[in-house]
Amino acid sequence: MLRPTLRTLQVMKMFVDSTAEGRSGYDVVRDADIGNSAPYRVLKRLEKAGWLSSVYDPNPDGLDRPKRTYTLTELGLVETLKAMRELQSSSSRPAMASATA
Repeated sequence: MLRPTLRTLQVMKMFVDSTAEGRSGYDVVRDADIGNSAPYRVLKRLEKAGWLSSVYDPNPDGLDRPKRTYTLTELGLVETLKAMRELQSSSSRPAMASATA
């Protein structure tokens, strides 16, 4: 089971909020603002967990560079929404009082 980090949730939120059919690694690097190499590690981990699926195109639109396009899976949507709810509920809990009174 994947335990999402804040970085992972940041990437997944992009997929949940997106109206696009899929997103490339470059799209994630450009939009996630989490560094240049981190998104690729996150995308690989999310795909391995089944939260994302990908399609590899060796020559998209006649370009020379290959492209991998990632799409959100149903499992990814369910797990992302669940993790976001848990994060919201944990951040809305009041801090515990100090025991040194």
